[in-house]
Amino acid sequence: MQVNTRPKPDWEEAYQQYRGPEPSIDEAEAVAGPEGVLTDGGEDSHAEPTETQLPMADGAGDDLEPLHVGDHVQDVTEDDDEKTMVVVETTPHTADEYRLEGTDKTVADVNPEFDPTDDVYEVVYSDRTTRSIETLKRYAFPRSRLERVAAIHDVGGEE
Repeated sequence: MQVNTRPKPDWEEAYQQYRGPEPSIDEAEAVAGPEGVLTDGGEDSHAEPTETQLPMADGAGDDLEPLHVGDHVQDVTEDDDEKTMVVVETTPHTADEYRLEGTDKTVADVNPEFDPTDDVYEVVYSDRTTRSIETLKRYAFPRSRLERVAAIHDVGGEE
């Protein structure tokens, strides 16, 4: 009888090599603060989740259609590497209100070229091998920095 003497593969390491590196803070330029979301300092943070649906900020991003959870978006500032992201939360805050946890900065502070009254959306970078978006890092973007490339909801009002 022959015994298998090959070492067991490190599946996590193999998966990361296949998937590639996570986007860096510098690539995203803005990161979110609440509930297990990556902060500007690159550390996980924790906040209490809210049980109520908060309204979107009034008047913010009036010239752009709102995004919806599940929409596929791209960063309009990315020239050569168009990574698709998934909207995972529509926040009730504008860019000048949304504070990055652990800092005194807002999304507007780290995105000075965009409208500070834009709504803020939290997104994740996922790919076809992602098993759960709940485990991915979240990044906060002002609405005008995001371009919708695919909608999963009928935006005409019929679902």
